Amino acid sequence: GGRLMLYAAPAVRRQVLAIAPTPGIADGYRSCGWSNLRNVPYPALPPEQLDTSTPASCSHLLMAGAARLNKGLDLLAELVERWVAKPPAVSPVIRVQLSPKHFRRQGRTEAGLAERLRESAYPRLECMANAPDRAAYLAQFQGALVLAPYVQEQFRHGVSGIVLDALLSGAPVVTTSGTWAAEVVQRFGAGVVMDERSVDALEQAIN
Repeated sequence: GGRLMLYAAPAVRRQVLAIAPTPGIADGYRSCGWSNLRNVPYPALPPEQLDTSTPASCSHLLMAGAARLNKGLDLLAELVERWVAKPPAVSPVIRVQLSPKHFRRQGRTEAGLAERLRESAYPRLECMANAPDRAAYLAQFQGALVLAPYVQEQFRHGVSGIVLDALLSGAPVVTTSGTWAAEVVQRFGAGVVMDERSVDALEQAIN
């Protein structure tokens, strides 16, 4: 889609309406010569079949998607080690996907964090070494509290497919202020937005 937007004929870029999901993406289109732009955040509407009248029942914490430092793997590793040293009143199940962000290759920092998680003594940690198929991926959002403590600088205008999948599955989200994800969570009242990106703030938001 982005490549088509970049190579569209000048006449098209002048006359055709371009829809952008974030202001940052709109700025990118504008720099490529698009003059007729509209920012339409999505999802535009929650699914009608969801019952949002009562809080979701959470059975586990979930950090979905490939293991990335900027998605919060560092905070999760620190939180797990904290809970091992001082167990919380209720120790929740934690499911985290540790598959590489690149095919069969993981960054050195992410690999180190993944190893810290695997070697932790947290009793209710479920590490997924490989990406699940689509059905299993969507099923894990049922009953989940989704952890998305993204780095602000890299996710200020970045649309998160994981957050969209969480919302469309009725799963609440914990995320960081100053991100696209935070705007969506606040717009739908669908979770907690952390004022700062720290392990203390993550633990408080989960609680």
